[in-house]
Amino acid sequence: MAGGAGFLRRRRAATTLAHGRCWPRSLVWLRAMWTPARVITAFVLGAIVGALLDQIHLRYGVLHYPNPTWFGQPWWVAPLFGGATLAILSGARLFVRRFPGTRDHRVAGSLAWFFAAYWASGAWQAHPNALALG
Repeated sequence: MAGGAGFLRRRRAATTLAHGRCWPRSLVWLRAMWTPARVITAFVLGAIVGALLDQIHLRYGVLHYPNPTWFGQPWWVAPLFGGATLAILSGARLFVRRFPGTRDHRVAGSLAWFFAAYWASGAWQAHPNALALG
């Protein structure tokens, strides 16, 4: 009977998926977070915004692609940023769960600082010391 009690404890600590596999309760949020619609939305938005931010570096001459196909960028830039967005959001979710006081306005503020830093790294690329102090 001791084995049966252990099974029940493990069973209570997991949530069953429709196809019979169990997820530990600590990871159920990940399953709920990534519905197919959210994956597609995050990937597409990340690809678009990332490619637009990459344009800042292209226009300021920070980088150059040898074989551009679309607006000075190769075909793989947008999918790369889309995948990076999914990875970043998954990782960030771990920290947001630990700090439940995080609000949407703080996330928006962080994104604004990120965009500003991206712009500054392009606009100030000729002045790396000033960029480091800013």
